[in-house]
Amino acid sequence: MKEEAGLATMLTNMDEAYARTQKLHAFCILTAACQRDAIVSESQDQLARRLHEAYVAGAKKAGESAAQNPSLVDWTHLPEEMKESNRLQADHVALKLRQIGCRLEFTGDVAGKVFEFQADEVERLARMEHARWLAEKKLAGWRFAAGPRDAAQKANPNMVPWAELSSSVRDANRKAITALPRQLEQMGLKIVRLAA
Repeated sequence: MKEEAGLATMLTNMDEAYARTQKLHAFCILTAACQRDAIVSESQDQLARRLHEAYVAGAKKAGESAAQNPSLVDWTHLPEEMKESNRLQADHVALKLRQIGCRLEFTGDVAGKVFEFQADEVERLARMEHARWLAEKKLAGWRFAAGPRDAAQKANPNMVPWAELSSSVRDANRKAITALPRQLEQMGLKIVRLAA
């Protein structure tokens, strides 16, 4: 149905027993598609995809393969658990930005100067993202184990505090933060500093 009116209202208000026997259900496409949750989820998924694509590109550049890391696949082939992990990371972006006195604005314009974080902000945000990731993984049953990452055993050598991470992993976190403003701008979002 186009919207939740007329025939749609009549169908949803029918006697339940009659509706069950007739197998009629009104689905109002306009009403469903224009809900805040549908729009927010779409932009969340869009950012989650971009974050995943950047992660895959960085990992492959560092010499990792899909055999070593099963998350190095296209979004469409990514298991739902890993998609949800990217969505959680996307959800946390606005919170991290507030911690450094910034917020997101819809701009619609992808041209212009891209926002740049200050060096101390990159460090703070990278630490925050690692802490968020670590908490997410612990809640999902992951644990520290030396050696290669093992998804089947939920073991990862990076399940340690920031100070104990290898310099290459810390640098990868910093690069992900540095790339964030460009990813957001490509989605029509810009980072702005709040007035002091």
